[in-house]
Amino acid sequence: MRKRGPRLAEARRAARLRGCGARRGSGAVTDWTRARKAPPAAGSRRTVRNYELEESDTLEESDELARDEAMSDGETSFDWLLCWLAPFQLGVPGELCRNDGRAYLRALLSRAPAGWALRMADASGKLPDGVLFGSLNLLSAWDECLAVQAALNASRGPQSSARGFSGRLCAAAVVPDASSAGLRAVVGECQARDDAPVLDGGDWAAVAFLTLTGLVVLGCTVVNVAATHEERARALLVYRGAPLPPGWRTVCVRAFSLYRNVRRLLSVQTAPDNIGCLHGLRFISMTWVILGHTYIVDFLLLPLSNMGVLPEVTRPLPFQAIMNAPPAVDMFLLLSGAMFSYSLMNAQRAGRRIGVREVLSTYLHRYLRLTPLYAVVVWLTATLRRHIGRGSFTALFFGMFGVTGCRRYWRCNPLYINNLYPNGETVCIDQAWYVGLDFQMFVVAPLLVLPFLWNRHAGAAWLTLWGVVSAIIPGVITYVKHLPPTLLNLNVHANDRQTQRDFTLLVYNAPWSPASPYIIGLGLGLLLDGARTGRLRRRLSTPLNLLLWVLAAAVALLVVYGMHAYNREPSRAWMPAVAVAYAALHRPAWALACGWVVLACATGHGGPVNSLLSQPSWAPLGRLTSGAYLTSMQLQVSFATQARVPFAFTHTLFVFWFLAHLVVNVALAACAGEFKATTLHKDQTHSFKVMVVKGQMANNLLA
Repeated sequence: MRKRGPRLAEARRAARLRGCGARRGSGAVTDWTRARKAPPAAGSRRTVRNYELEESDTLEESDELARDEAMSDGETSFDWLLCWLAPFQLGVPGELCRNDGRAYLRALLSRAPAGWALRMADASGKLPDGVLFGSLNLLSAWDECLAVQAALNASRGPQSSARGFSGRLCAAAVVPDASSAGLRAVVGECQARDDAPVLDGGDWAAVAFLTLTGLVVLGCTVVNVAATHEERARALLVYRGAPLPPGWRTVCVRAFSLYRNVRRLLSVQTAPDNIGCLHGLRFISMTWVILGHTYIVDFLLLPLSNMGVLPEVTRPLPFQAIMNAPPAVDMFLLLSGAMFSYSLMNAQRAGRRIGVREVLSTYLHRYLRLTPLYAVVVWLTATLRRHIGRGSFTALFFGMFGVTGCRRYWRCNPLYINNLYPNGETVCIDQAWYVGLDFQMFVVAPLLVLPFLWNRHAGAAWLTLWGVVSAIIPGVITYVKHLPPTLLNLNVHANDRQTQRDFTLLVYNAPWSPASPYIIGLGLGLLLDGARTGRLRRRLSTPLNLLLWVLAAAVALLVVYGMHAYNREPSRAWMPAVAVAYAALHRPAWALACGWVVLACATGHGGPVNSLLSQPSWAPLGRLTSGAYLTSMQLQVSFATQARVPFAFTHTLFVFWFLAHLVVNVALAACAGEFKATTLHKDQTHSFKVMVVKGQMANNLLA
């Protein structure tokens, strides 16, 4: 989970407006939520009849009325109502906009109001109930607004749109303006019923790529299925059996075969040297990430009608597991580091040479395994994602959540340096900061583990040294910069712009801060290898085993719930000593607690926990975590921004949405897993001799 910085701090306090505006038949926009700049000038005491704008009134006479309004020194509530209904004052830019506004008022305020004008007024956003309890979303009626068809003629509106206009819905958000200490309006694109998506070159390229990929997968699947059920399979392109090495055509067909890859993806079988509990831990951590993102994204983007209840919702202790969910990502780092060192020891025991050439080959293989799927997700986020679905806030928030960043700064992602940039418009895939961080840790991992192969004692000391350094650095930065101990989304002292920027850039996303779980994971992998080879055969007594489990549980609970007081009392300032201690110790403490769970399950000390986590059904779910992680927030933001009516928050509603997000994310990850399966595998090519790939370990390396 990632802190979005000032953008979300503003969005959280935003009051959304929607108006049912007017659109000419030719496509020109009359957007009254953006056009109206001022209410009727002070002093206006006109009656309702003054505003009726009889049919005999000319536009020049109407302008005279407007000038009189501007010179008057009072105002009435009815003046404000008319300003809200339609833009017709002199301060409104665009003569056509003012003329259409007058025509709309004439049709609405006449003795026999036109039906289209009544529907347009009815569909426009209005002050809702419960404003003092946080209901700040002035939502219009989406479908009713877009269904409006204004009928005008030359006699009733000689200088208005000749053929009338149709309804067009525009969304805006009023957010704090840091430059003026006031408020500013952020207006999104207006939408009409007959709007068709306008595809640019990148969009068409993405469509062509997806079409070509689908055709290739379909063709390879047909060939593979036909060969599987054909007695003379050797006459076809697909290789079956092992008498002869497969050629490149066989490799390509098998790589893109949906039949073969889905069977492998959903198989519950694992390699003999697989550590059974890892798949369960990975999927549970992924579930925790999606749960936390569901609450945070929906809190920030959904038009909730009872925001006043949120302090009561977020104050209880159990809710801290959602507010403080970053340890779920630290679990990924722990397991990723453990699998690297564990696989490296397997390669050494198999007699493979481990040198500079093999390390560089490992880097290349890792890059080729991660980047294709990652690049496709970035590409689709920058192109087709903004055309999927229509909602009140789709255009307004898509630019803030990925589209703009992916279109302008996509190069940072395939270079795996996106976590080194501050939050803002540079963000492409919000949660992908972890992907860059994990790749950076993978690059330095050989430098930390290889000394252990040459001298075990010196290597252990070297690894311990860097683990201590990685814990000290975030504590020092927290002390010098006066930063919060962790993500405190509800604390007022942690939500100013500079504090959020420094915390995100220097602590949360920086590679030196989350490095401690990865380094501890490297040590865990060495211990797992020792347990597998028999160097760690000592059987723990039942009291000692129970004591270690209790200590691990206590430490994990302290990490998750230790900062609850600062979220429960938003005005409470943290003590510097507490902030430094928590910032320095909570990641290594969490990694040690979870590392004990893995080690205990792998050495026969896990009991019922190991029985639960090692169920074969976790294996296919564990393989889907990487794809689910890459697509999780895009799905959640797309869902939230398509809301057309306000929602009242309840835990039941959010939990149902979380379960829906989880199921759909797993399905998307299965589709992404089909594409990932087409990347290099050890059994598909002999061009890359990679020391860390052995059986199922290739899947475990990607956390």
